[in-house]
Amino acid sequence: MRNRVKICKWKYGAISPVVMGIDDLANVWVDRNKNGKIEPEEDWGYAKNRKNSAFYYLINKLLKPFPDVKVTFFVPVGIRSGLVNNSDIPMISKMLNSDAATIDFFRNIHNNPRFEIAYHGTDHGIAGKERYDYIQEWQTFTSLQEAKDRISYGKEIMKEVIGEYPKGGKYPGYASNEFSDQSIEESGFEWWSRYANFHKNRALKKNVYNRYIHGPIESKSDNYSIKKFGKNSIYDIPTTLQGNLFNPIILKKKNFKSKVIKLLKTHYENRFYKEIDYLLNNNKIINIFEHMSPSRNHISLQEPNIFTDNKSLTKILYYLEKKHVWNATISEIYMYKNISEKMILNQKNNKFHFDNIPYNADEISLQIENSEIVITPDNRRYSSKGNVFTLPILRGMYRIC
Repeated sequence: MRNRVKICKWKYGAISPVVMGIDDLANVWVDRNKNGKIEPEEDWGYAKNRKNSAFYYLINKLLKPFPDVKVTFFVPVGIRSGLVNNSDIPMISKMLNSDAATIDFFRNIHNNPRFEIAYHGTDHGIAGKERYDYIQEWQTFTSLQEAKDRISYGKEIMKEVIGEYPKGGKYPGYASNEFSDQSIEESGFEWWSRYANFHKNRALKKNVYNRYIHGPIESKSDNYSIKKFGKNSIYDIPTTLQGNLFNPIILKKKNFKSKVIKLLKTHYENRFYKEIDYLLNNNKIINIFEHMSPSRNHISLQEPNIFTDNKSLTKILYYLEKKHVWNATISEIYMYKNISEKMILNQKNNKFHFDNIPYNADEISLQIENSEIVITPDNRRYSSKGNVFTLPILRGMYRIC
């Protein structure tokens, strides 16, 4: 009987990969209550891993029940701008390489296999008189060369801090312009998170749709799919879920809409779960969008954020924990997809080998029918888990037993 071999869409034969993508882990503290003491909800990363820090809260409280969940942090490397000018809310913002302790903090995060540091610009943008006057960083560039020069400057800082150039990143505010994508392609990135995919339908309904923020108008399936852009085929990683998904049935608000939602709690709860189920049933990436802190130098709170959304995030993560998902960083997801798309599997009877192996290929998951053991070219034996084998990628012949 022929043992049919098939490359799995996702590692370990998972139905979807899951990652938390958290914006603005930065060397910033916003003293929102003006008492001169750092509190977790005011910290963006300035307090490092102390018990009053946002990072400590994330790891030791919010994610403590979920040790397998991985995080990609989108980090601005320069002096992160406030939301508005002339604010009376004190704010400290420093470079990512401002001192040895800060460098050690961010490097240790990046070296932890559970996390990665990704690029999120230098200063994030330019503050204005009012909150809606804020101009996001890539929208401030007036030429391709200006954008590339700033990226080059920022990447060198990031290399100094984490020890390597970042593989990918995200536009601050998901905002770009006509030459932004080319600036990413020509700056050596392998993947990029371009659009607020999760917000596109709502933006269209409210007549606030922007091609350079929400992406092209396309089908729901395409909107949530990993695609490529540019001549170098940079992977476009969609943001598919907000961490505050369940907030409407959790947070206590006094407006009429909130009261209606509370009365119809079961209906809305099921509706929110269906948003997750759509991604799972269609094998899409579950890329959960969050911010590190709710605090900024303005009376309004930054949303979504890991503090306000703690119960919603817990609900999402408990639900996903029961599913066959693969917890990974965005770079791990990108690398697996790149390998599985480029590599060619050649099978003859009960043997197979790989051609066109990418330079960074490490492991691949295969679904093999009617098999319990695979022997690799270096004579190691691997057992299956539900007809799925996760194997090292080697040159030479594999044998199916």
